[in-house]
Amino acid sequence: MKKPVKTVMFFKKVSRNYKKFGRLINRFYNILKSPFARTLINFLFTVVFAFEMQLSDFHTFKLNQLEFYQDKVHILVTFVFIVVYNWLVLLIDSYQKYQVQSTKCIREIVNRETVINQTIGRKLYDITSSISVKSSSIPTKSDFSNLSYQDIAALVCHNIYDAIKISTDKETHQVSLMQKFKEKRSGLEYIKMISYGNANQISPSVFDRHFYLGRDQSYFQVRIFNNNQNNIFILTNAAEIKKECVYGKNSNEKMTQYIAIPVFCENQGIISLLQIEMADDVQIGRTMDEIRDFVKPFMAYIHILTVNYYQDELFKVIVKKFDILKKSKERKVFSEGMRKYEQNYGETNTSIAPKD
Repeated sequence: MKKPVKTVMFFKKVSRNYKKFGRLINRFYNILKSPFARTLINFLFTVVFAFEMQLSDFHTFKLNQLEFYQDKVHILVTFVFIVVYNWLVLLIDSYQKYQVQSTKCIREIVNRETVINQTIGRKLYDITSSISVKSSSIPTKSDFSNLSYQDIAALVCHNIYDAIKISTDKETHQVSLMQKFKEKRSGLEYIKMISYGNANQISPSVFDRHFYLGRDQSYFQVRIFNNNQNNIFILTNAAEIKKECVYGKNSNEKMTQYIAIPVFCENQGIISLLQIEMADDVQIGRTMDEIRDFVKPFMAYIHILTVNYYQDELFKVIVKKFDILKKSKERKVFSEGMRKYEQNYGETNTSIAPKD
């Protein structure tokens, strides 16, 4: 079934480049996908074929004689038309099945994206309200802990997992997010999985494991971060996954497709990597173009992650500023208290000190 879908993608590309030819293809497609048109065409083919069989002579000549085929060319032509027609029907049915799957996924993504945005908005409102109530005090780190990048990443992974589950009616896939970090002491950069979504919600074996960008370059994810290219990376089959060493030599042998979508920030490059792993012969597309079209709606989640990464970095800066302000205020209060204490202490000593 790989070839029919690839052929449809080719016709779609041609129709976009040549509008007049594209309109003709679109009309032809609409006719052939109609149940009424199919029934009528099948009936006409049956009538024509039966009529041709009645007109043909099957008794005068034998099968191994050339004269036997002279009055049956029209039957051969009709047979070719029937084969081509059925191939086109198979082609259209295959593409419609893909469209239904893609539409279900897009509809689910839109609904869940709204839920995520509402959740983020509610949490931001809670943070704002908490800070506003304590107007006389300086906010601390705990006031901003209600919303973090990892929390949003977990929401995104779970929602993409559910969207794919609904569109494929399978639950053998996994969605996860890798993020880049830097060690404070050594300054070495590494990546690790910070969130995931799967069927049983059991942590993957590589969860929280460090992959160093300098020394673990045999891993596919590390090479993606090092190359720092804002592209969608697609491995369409198990052979490619094994060759590229996704998670190393001990990769999940049941993994049949791997898609990686970078979260790219200006002046920082790739800061996170959204991973979709399909397993047990379940696929979200048969070709590169089909898979790319299927995951395009997920770019909305990439935008959510990008915005919330900047927001998380902003919260860290604000917390540091407030911490500096709090320490400055504490030093000022301490200094004023000491000054008053010293004044009072000096006055008291002057009044009670014995005279020489």
